[in-house]
Amino acid sequence: KAFAQEHGLSIHFEKNARAFLLKKAQRIKSDPGDICRAFLEDFIYGLKLLQKDTGRNFFNISAEALQHPKETLDTWIRESFLEK
Repeated sequence: KAFAQEHGLSIHFEKNARAFLLKKAQRIKSDPGDICRAFLEDFIYGLKLLQKDTGRNFFNISAEALQHPKETLDTWIRESFLEK
C-alpha cells in the first residue's frame, strides 16, 4: 500500500511471482520485502512512463517479469507505443 500511495501505482504479484520472491529470499537469506522493494525501485521509472503514456496504473507482475525485468519492461513499453 505504501508503494501505491507514494507512486500512484498498484502492483499485484502473481502467485508464481510471490513463490519466486520467497525462494530467492531463502536462497540469499534476505527478507522477501527487501527483494520486492529492490525490484520495484528498478522498475519505477518504466512503470511511471507507462502510466503517463497509457493512463495505466495497475500492473500484474509474474515470476517471468521478476526473472527478466528489463526485457519485460521493454516489452510493455513497446506494446504501449504500438497501441497508440
